[in-house]
Formats: sequence, C-alpha cells, structure tokens
Amino acid sequence: MHTSTDTLRGRKLFLWGAGRAGRHWQEWLTEPGTPGYAEIQAGLARTQLEHVPLEAGAEFAWLEAYGPLAADPRIVHGADWGAARGEVADRLEAALPRAAVDAAYAAWRPYADLDPKERLAQGSGWGALEVARAGYDLPGLPFTEDTLGADQRPWRELLRTGDLPDEPGVPGPSPVAPAWRDLLESARPGPTTDFHLGVAQWHAGDRAQAVRSWERALARGRSCWPLYCLAVAEAAAGDTGRAAQRYAEAVACADEQTRRAEGAAAEAGADGETVRRADAWRPVLPALAREAVPALIAAGRPDEAAAVLDRLRPEDRARGRFRLLAAQVLLARGETAAARAVFDEGFEVADLREGDETIGDTWYAIAERLVAGDGPVTAAVRARARAEHPLPERYEYRMRPA
Repeated sequence: MHTSTDTLRGRKLFLWGAGRAGRHWQEWLTEPGTPGYAEIQAGLARTQLEHVPLEAGAEFAWLEAYGPLAADPRIVHGADWGAARGEVADRLEAALPRAAVDAAYAAWRPYADLDPKERLAQGSGWGALEVARAGYDLPGLPFTEDTLGADQRPWRELLRTGDLPDEPGVPGPSPVAPAWRDLLESARPGPTTDFHLGVAQWHAGDRAQAVRSWERALARGRSCWPLYCLAVAEAAAGDTGRAAQRYAEAVACADEQTRRAEGAAAEAGADGETVRRADAWRPVLPALAREAVPALIAAGRPDEAAAVLDRLRPEDRARGRFRLLAAQVLLARGETAAARAVFDEGFEVADLREGDETIGDTWYAIAERLVAGDGPVTAAVRARARAEHPLPERYEYRMRPA
C-alpha cells in the first residue's frame, strides 16, 4: 500500500505481465522463489503524461508512507469496484490512520528547512557548484564546499576566471543549463571549452551551432570527444555513412589514447595521477564500441565492425552486450551458422533496457537466413523460421505480442 498527504494526487502500479516474457522479466529482476516484481509510485499529477510547473523560489512538500496491507481477497478482487475501494480504505485506516499521517507531516514541517545536526548521506558536488555560481542560501539542504571534487574543479575555475582550463584525459560531465552555456560562450575558445559548449548547445536544441562548436574543437587537435559527438549528430541527421566514419575514427582515437595512458601508467615510478588517468580511459573504448558497431553494420561495413570488437579486451568481448554485437556482425558478414552458435553458447545482456527487442530481432534474423539460405526472405520463410526456431525463453524479453 502507498498513501500520502493530499499533495500527491497520482498513483501508479507497474508490474510485468503473465506471459512468457513477463515471467522471464520477473525472474530476472527478483530473487528466486519470490512472488515477483512490482512498482508503486505517486506523483504531483494524475498521470505520467502530465506535468506540474514549479516556479522559481516555490516549493512542493508532502509526506508519504509505504507498507504491507492485508484485505479480504473476495472483496478486493470482486466485481464491485466501490466495495473493493472501501475495503482497502477501511483496512488502511485501521493500519495507519489518516490523522496519524497528517500529524506526522505537521510535526516534520517546521524542521524541514533547518540545518541538519547529523549528515547521514551526501550527494555529489554539483549542488555545491550551483550554490557557488548563484549564491543560494539553502539551510535545509547544505551543499557544502567539501563535496566539490574533480568533476567540479574546472567549472569552479570557469566561475573564478571566466575560462575553462584545457585539461588532458577524459573530460567530466557537461553542465548544460543556460547560465553555464552563457559562461562557456563568453570563455576563451579552446578544445575543451568548444566540446562542452557544443554539448550545452545540443541540449538546448541548437544542433547546427553545436556541430560548429565540435568542428572547432576537432580543428584544434584530434580528440575522441568531438569525433563521437559529430558521429551522433550525423546519425541524428540520417547520414548513416558519415556517422559510421566518425564512429570508426572515434574508436581508433580512444584505442590509441587508452594504450598510451596504460603505457604511461605501467612505467616504473608512475604517479597516482597517471594511474588514475589510465583507469579513466578503460571504459571509454567499450562505450564507443557499443554504438560504433551497429552504426558500421548499418552502413554496410561489417568487417570494420568486427575490427572494432577485436580492439576490445577479452573480458569486455565476453560481456553479453558484446556477444550480441558479435552475433550481429557475423550475421552481417554472412556467417549465419557462427552467429547462431553465439546464441547456442549463451549470453546475458545485463544492461538490457525495457522495451529493447534487439535480442529477439537478432535471433529471428538469424533464423530467417538459416531457413532461406541464399534465397529471399519471404513471408513464408518468416513463418517457417518462427515455427522451426522459436526464441528460447532465456532470450525472451519482448514487451509486445510475438
């Protein structure tokens, strides 16, 4: 049961369905032997399709409570909706009276904006950076300077001097709010400034200007970051070939930079900062490869896609996401049996997103080619492929009917 003060108007229940894919999602997201997975949420609006504006300086405040609740199953699962609601309301009032909820909210409210006496948890330094930029006074939410870290350091410098330092290595996150974009536009041009400015411009919807900023950054020296951003821009513009080329260049750049950083870290006497830079580079190549391989396949360049996977460390290639990409590359190269063997060996895509049907689509594309051979994939071939090669349950994550 979820209950709250009246400010929260909306209630939502989300759960996986009772079909084969729904059961698999349940098993994947919960411990064995548990009843299943469900979410209960609440919000300021009635549905997720609505929003409520929060004006500058204004606030919303509420109290909510979660807990188990037992009710008469004959009533709550019966045909009388009014009776079902009444039964739940009565059981809730008995378990947690509404007067107790209102009293708890009233007791808490006077203390909400006081300085906390004890810090139980602390977020990142971005809140403290915003306080430094705008001079906010937030006693109830103390974003203290001791939370500022390496990611915020260059932006503190931008606030202090008006310029963003050109630091080597992997850039940190890009603040994209209008105030930060204005500061970047007024700063001295440089590869790091141009990169972050392009990200802020893209976020604001000014895609043409973002592309110009990334091109300026690239003109100041070969860098993986503007190459990647330009690849995304080309893909968004529908230019598959140019996007694939940019992705390939970004991957080659990341591979080179990673090897260079790891070589420096391996030298005797390498300092801690050099080692940290090498550690920062290691996830870059897999992250780029994950996007570059599908782009190269779409551009009809499967051999180059295979070469991208070959650049990865063995432990990265063994991950489920890259096993799936390997199967797609093999299929694109016409090695259908080898692509099917990847599935037969088994893999798990740990970062699969809800609604992503890539696994099932790839399985059936392989099945259709196995059935069709060198011939065309007709409707009859598709039907036969689904009958002769049903998707194994371990790969069943489809959110729609087959």
